[in-house]
Amino acid sequence: MSNVRDDLTLRRAAAVGRLMLGELDSWDEFQNIDDPKPANRRLRRAKASINRTNLKPEIEKFLEYNFDGMTMDILARLYENIKPPDAFRIDKDDFETHFARIKPQACPAPPHATLQISLWGLQFECPEDHLSKDIQCAFSLLREQEASLSGFTYKSDIQAKSHKKQIGKLIRKQKYACRTCILSCFSLLECYLNCIAWDFARSPEFTKLDEGQKKKLKDRGITFNDKVSFYPNWIMNVDLAQRLPHDIKHVLEVLKPFRDSIVHPSPFARPGEFGGKPKLQRLYQLDSQTAIQSIKAVINIIKACEGNRVNSAELPSWLLDLETVVKTDE
Repeated sequence: MSNVRDDLTLRRAAAVGRLMLGELDSWDEFQNIDDPKPANRRLRRAKASINRTNLKPEIEKFLEYNFDGMTMDILARLYENIKPPDAFRIDKDDFETHFARIKPQACPAPPHATLQISLWGLQFECPEDHLSKDIQCAFSLLREQEASLSGFTYKSDIQAKSHKKQIGKLIRKQKYACRTCILSCFSLLECYLNCIAWDFARSPEFTKLDEGQKKKLKDRGITFNDKVSFYPNWIMNVDLAQRLPHDIKHVLEVLKPFRDSIVHPSPFARPGEFGGKPKLQRLYQLDSQTAIQSIKAVINIIKACEGNRVNSAELPSWLLDLETVVKTDE
């Protein structure tokens, strides 16, 4: 009976290991592990591959490289939590609580990352990565429309009017790209600030803060402007107002009002909150220069924070990718 149980544990652990490595081509191959008589030749070959005698050393090597404290029994238990055809998703923090700690070389992602196991293998994702890619897409679209519009720059007004419909479509896409840049820049910066606060709240240093600071770091009773001012200072000892005064000014006095005019459009004029301009005027006057300057300001602010992050040897890949896209265009 023990041998049967050990064999089942090994086969399930092997299935999860191969799934993490992206070596399975279908969920049938994964689920087939408990089937004594697979339905077709391909599944039988897949089962034979999982059952091969030299697989246990390979799995143990894989576990040793990627995890601390992961055993064959734990890996087999993980098998029971994976419910095809849906990918298995779990917060990295929860995975380490219930299964095993992930070694840094296996996952350079931050503590707030989400772990996913699917036919694509073991992957990690974080919200900053998604939002930074939104900016990249919007930025590329913006440049494409500008390049197309440049073909009409030297035409007379009469010539331009003859292309009114074509020019109108390009301008609409350009304005859309500008608005998307603004929204994504704001979302990325706020997301980044919230995430570093979440990570910090789980560190020993968090206990050194006073109760008011702790409450605000948990995203309660604090405005976006105060997050920009306080979070980097409390968490990373970075005074952004002193180090990057122009970028901070742009974010608070340009990016945020433009973002608010898009998210909360209204004909009710509140110029005191929108740089002396009514909301709708902000919405209408958004241009490429403002969008691109917003991208650069957000990049600079996050880079300044990351430069002071403890135990961080390099910038996050999503930030490097975003910076590369913008710099390549210069």
